[in-house]
Amino acid sequence: MTCSLGDLAFFDRSNLTGSYHLHLSRPVDRAVAARLQLAALQECAAPEGDAKRSGGSTGAWLAVKLDGAAVPDAALSKLQQYALPPRGVLELNYVSCQVRH
Repeated sequence: MTCSLGDLAFFDRSNLTGSYHLHLSRPVDRAVAARLQLAALQECAAPEGDAKRSGGSTGAWLAVKLDGAAVPDAALSKLQQYALPPRGVLELNYVSCQVRH
């Protein structure tokens, strides 16, 4: 079951922090990438998220690579406009800035 679900088998919607290796041509991996993109946008809009950032505009996506090449910060600074490519391997570390109570 883990092989067919990929990263979704380990995906915890209540704690997204982690390292991801996503094959964007796979629907499940693409859905995980889209969820991480949405979560980062929501956290960037939250006041507590802004206070915890060190001025970086890339939000919760860190060390982002597409097919082994670093994704420029300029592309990530407008994450809501960043279109996930239809294929390729997306690697990133996601760090949640939300405080859980």
